[in-house]
Amino acid sequence: GYEAVQDGRMEPGCDPTVFFASLRQSLDRALPGLDGASRHRLISDQFVEGVQPALGAQLRLARATGQLSVEELVHLARELAEAPLATFQSQENRRDSTVEDLKNKVDQPTEQLAAVKTESRRHARTSRCYKCGTPGHWRSQCPRTRPLVHNKILEYYSFAEWAAISSLIQTTIQAVIEIEGKRELFLIIRGAEVSLGRRGNQAERRPCALAVRAVGEYRLKIDGLSMHAIRLGNKSVQHTFLTSPDIEQTILGADFLKSTDSVIDLKQGKLMTSYGVVKLEGYPSTANAFDLTAPVRCPSIYGRRSIKNKRHMDFPEPGIFSGNRKLIVTVAYAFNCLIIKRVSVCRANIGKALTNSRYSCVKEIGDPNCISSLLNKTTTSL
Repeated sequence: GYEAVQDGRMEPGCDPTVFFASLRQSLDRALPGLDGASRHRLISDQFVEGVQPALGAQLRLARATGQLSVEELVHLARELAEAPLATFQSQENRRDSTVEDLKNKVDQPTEQLAAVKTESRRHARTSRCYKCGTPGHWRSQCPRTRPLVHNKILEYYSFAEWAAISSLIQTTIQAVIEIEGKRELFLIIRGAEVSLGRRGNQAERRPCALAVRAVGEYRLKIDGLSMHAIRLGNKSVQHTFLTSPDIEQTILGADFLKSTDSVIDLKQGKLMTSYGVVKLEGYPSTANAFDLTAPVRCPSIYGRRSIKNKRHMDFPEPGIFSGNRKLIVTVAYAFNCLIIKRVSVCRANIGKALTNSRYSCVKEIGDPNCISSLLNKTTTSL
């Protein structure tokens, strides 16, 4: 019956394709009249739950970045199971290893990857695409569809075009949340596709084949996947983080907000989740007006820096400045440049603000030709 589908688990060493076929047969026998959409969703969920925990965690992250068909999910599981791209070794083994041993360990992943590619090409010659019907490639590799998700570098921020334009004009969103029994200040970024944890948070890490790229084409170092217990209200929730040594503050991304059905209420200063309510730090606020003559400070994944001392900066979320300001300068970060997008001075007309001598070089919003002179004027005025 249906219990066989729910209790189905992939045995160690079992091919994911074989496990998927057994799940499909069990589902067809238990629910023969199930419609296509429900059948696709049910078998996809049971497949992810039935594989090994480490493999299942990577499949959940890959599925969170976009809609995957069942065939793509199975093919992805097979590749991840056959060719893991990350391994962990103890510090003691590294210390005792000779130079020759280290060289062999460096060469081994390259040889394994080359063998996997050769094996994939051999299978590709005899396989047939389920999308276009042409032999020689898998459906997930079909030129008429998108590439494999796990081969794509996850964008740390959602950029529609060449520039990162944010409609947000509020301050940095932070909240004190208990993680693993300790209270910690979290950074909440809706533009981040995945949640990131600091290396200092001690937890068991598992290998991960995913990568994260921040603004300015900077690729974050990823140690692996780690599961942490987070307290929301009176309930404890388990959530998976990508662990990175490149961040100084734990980041809750869109995957966490979606899984907990969260709503950010800035007016009430609360993060509303399906498990409980968390108070946001600094909301609601009644801070004084912003003085343009003072250096503008903004948060960075490497700590806080001043525009007065450094023009090119990495923003955790474009357009977010510290402090609640009546004068708000919204910026967009793209290709290592700061672009002044919009200036709003209290209730004054935006057009009048743009005609001010300090921003007179703004001919068109997002015009890269005026970036250099704009930065010079802004820096000089600060």
